[in-house]
Amino acid sequence: MIVYLSITGIFISAILLYYNAANYKSSIYLGLYFMTVCFYGINQQVVLWSNSVFWISIIATNFTFLLYLIGPLSYLYIRSIVSDDARLKKTDVLHLIPMLIFLLASVPYILTS
Repeated sequence: MIVYLSITGIFISAILLYYNAANYKSSIYLGLYFMTVCFYGINQQVVLWSNSVFWISIIATNFTFLLYLIGPLSYLYIRSIVSDDARLKKTDVLHLIPMLIFLLASVPYILTS
């Protein structure tokens, strides 16, 4: 059930991004936040309840680095709403360091068959 809800959430987030990104720049952060939360739901469903080694290896190695974006995207959305400025600053790259470290650590697994 959670997989269907997550897929529906990804679809609704894509609609949010498509229709609101031009007018409200902070909705980009919100749409990406909802997408990463939906990816988290799919990841947890596959890892915890799936008996397929194939799907666990695909999801756990290729998409887990996206889960490290939940915190930074929520921070960027709240900051853009409070300050009415959705632009990224140079120091915002610091929020992405955990995701980049995990991505660099998983590159050897992503590139192997």
